[in-house]
Amino acid sequence: MKEKNETNMTEIDDIGPEIITIETEDGTKESCEILDFLEIDGKQYVALLPLDKEEYYIFEYIENDEESDIRYIEDDAEFDKIANAFEEYFEEIYEEDEDEDDEEDDEDDED
Repeated sequence: MKEKNETNMTEIDDIGPEIITIETEDGTKESCEILDFLEIDGKQYVALLPLDKEEYYIFEYIENDEESDIRYIEDDAEFDKIANAFEEYFEEIYEEDEDEDDEEDDEDDED
């Protein structure tokens, strides 16, 4: 599930290996798990899952020499394209995980 976050620019503050804090324009801080990154059309994108929500955010990810930033995707067509790519990607991962679980169950049944 995806959610279009109402923020233009946020900064990433590391607080753990896979958890970051984002700050929206209104000053709200939100801790999010980094789900994954995708590169599409030469740009990096990141999917972030707020710790208190079930829908994830998608941002453009910009990495400079010493810091990383995320930026709201303002173009609706670009957002839809990236959201669809993340949905397909996560579905593939979920299917692979299910297949691996089924194989492990089959091996356990053979014992």
